[in-house]
Amino acid sequence: VRRLPRPLNLDYALLEAASAASDDGQVDDAIHKVFAHLFPGAAVGDLAAQPFTFVQGSSQVTARVEDGQLAITVPLVRLTPTGNAVAALRYALTTISGSGQLYQPRLRGDDLYLEFRDKLTRMHPAKVLEVLRRMPVEADRCDDWLVGQFGAQPLERAEIEPLSEDELARAEAAWRTHWDEVEELLKESQRKRS
Repeated sequence: VRRLPRPLNLDYALLEAASAASDDGQVDDAIHKVFAHLFPGAAVGDLAAQPFTFVQGSSQVTARVEDGQLAITVPLVRLTPTGNAVAALRYALTTISGSGQLYQPRLRGDDLYLEFRDKLTRMHPAKVLEVLRRMPVEADRCDDWLVGQFGAQPLERAEIEPLSEDELARAEAAWRTHWDEVEELLKESQRKRS
């Protein structure tokens, strides 16, 4: 509605270089090459000295190296006594988590996070790539649902700029046009089917 995102030209040679670096035992270099592939132009320094943070929708993703592990976390929600915390946790365990999934929900006190944590000695660029592509999107998809359905509170959300009146009008026009066209396609397919 506001502006088209600038297309990113991802450098896939960096992924191949990351895999080669990982095979040679250069784990830090491999991790940095994955970040350079996904975030061209972003300055990703030493993750042990300073974490790297980026925003996906309303989710703030933080990657850091601590105690010989790569930790990538996304805050989801804070469970409240007035909300339905048990149902929220059941939802997180049945819908968000999954066996074999690299990232999992973690509860710290009343705060629910999505987190990936693994030792650097077991790190492979494919793990980092999958987590950075899937976990932020999953967190952005689920946080509003947890707030709306289970009375949780948003936790460390990225600020979302509200739409102006003009932007709202353009968004509504695009929405109505889309559904009008879908309705016409449905009628056409029904007509052809009969």
